[in-house]
Amino acid sequence: MSSITRYKNDRRKSNPCPEKVRRRPSKKSKTLHPNNDEEDDVSKSNTSNNSNTHVANSEDRDENYEVEVDEISVETKPPGLTIKGIKEKSEESWLYEQIKEMVQRKLWRVCKFVTGNADRLKVTERILSLLKYDSDSNPKAEAKWIEDNAKACNKAVNEIRGYSVGEIKKKFHHYWVYNNKTLPPLKTLKACMNRTIDPDNPEQMLVWKFWVDKILDAACANKFDWNPSVRYYQTILQASDGEGDTLFNMLMNPSTEAWAMICIENYYEAWPKHFEWKVNNPHSKLPVSKKNRILGEGEEAFPKQKWTDAHGGQQVFCGWHVDSLTLYNKYKADNTAARALAKSTELEETILTTLKEDNGIVGDKPRGKKKQSKADLKQIVDTLDF
Repeated sequence: MSSITRYKNDRRKSNPCPEKVRRRPSKKSKTLHPNNDEEDDVSKSNTSNNSNTHVANSEDRDENYEVEVDEISVETKPPGLTIKGIKEKSEESWLYEQIKEMVQRKLWRVCKFVTGNADRLKVTERILSLLKYDSDSNPKAEAKWIEDNAKACNKAVNEIRGYSVGEIKKKFHHYWVYNNKTLPPLKTLKACMNRTIDPDNPEQMLVWKFWVDKILDAACANKFDWNPSVRYYQTILQASDGEGDTLFNMLMNPSTEAWAMICIENYYEAWPKHFEWKVNNPHSKLPVSKKNRILGEGEEAFPKQKWTDAHGGQQVFCGWHVDSLTLYNKYKADNTAARALAKSTELEETILTTLKEDNGIVGDKPRGKKKQSKADLKQIVDTLDF
C-alpha cells in the first residue's frame, strides 16, 4: 500500500484570531503554613503558564493581537502571618554563667541586695577580682569590663536571691506538712537569730534545730556552704572555707541569718495559704500573679507579702521596700552582737551534739571520699566465661 503524504496546501485553514482565548485550567496550588517562607513551585509554574497563554489550533499568531488585562488571572500568594508579643528566649552566654556561679559560690556570703548604681559597680568590681583570667591585668580593659557587665552582675544577684527564697519556702512547706499544717512561731525564729533561745524549753530547742539544720542551709543559696559535712561537724562561728579569715571565707555570715529572717518575715502570712491552695490543686501551678488567678466560689485572695510585690520589678531596691532593707541591716548588727555572747557558743555546741546524735555521726571530721586506686582493686569472684 502506497503511503499518503499530506502537503501544506491540503491542510484545513485555521483561524489566527479567535474571538475568545482558550486557556488551560490551572492546577491547585499547594497549601503552605502561613509562616512558611518557601516559594510555591507549583504556583510559579501556573503563573508562567498563564502569562504564556497560547491560542489553540493556530499556527501563526497575529502580532497585532493583544489580550486585555482584565482577562488575565494571576495567582498571588497571601502575605504570611506574624505573631506579635512573643520573643524568642535568648540563651545565656558563657560569661553570664561564670558570673552567676561566682555570685553563688562567693559573693552571696556578703551581698544579698544591690540597691543602687554605686553598689552595682562595687559588686561588679568584686566579681571581676574573683574571676580568673589567663591574660595580664589591664586597667582600661577592666574598666570596660565593669561597665559592660554591671547589669549582668546585678541580675545574677537577683536570681540567686530568688533561688534562696524558693529553697526556704521548701523547708517551710516540709515543716508545715509534718507539724499539723502550722509554722514555727515568728517570735521563736527571731529568738534563734538573736540567740535568746531557752535551752530548757523543748519546743524552742526544736525550732532552734530547724533553724540551724534546715533554714540556714536554704539561706546559703547553694548546696556546699552549709551541707551535712559542714553543719554536722562545725559550729556556726567555726565554719570556714579555710582560705582566710575574711567575711568571704566565713560559710555562715551574720548577713545570711539576717537574710533568712527578712525572707521569712516577708512571706510568713502568704506561704500557709499557698500550701493550702496547692493541697486542693495538686496538678496546677500556683498563680502568684493577681492577673493570672481567677478566684473560685468561696476562695479568697492570697495575703500580700509584707515588703515585696510580684509586679514591683527589680530596678528600685531589688523589688524590696526600703523598710525591709533598713531592718535587714539592723538584723545583721543584732546577730553580730549575739554571736559574741557566751550563750551563743553554748547553744551552737548543744545543737551540734544533737545533730550528731540524730544522724549517727561519730568523730570530729567527715570521712574522706578518696577514690580507690586500680592497684587496690582485688578480684573476689571470677564471673567471666573466657
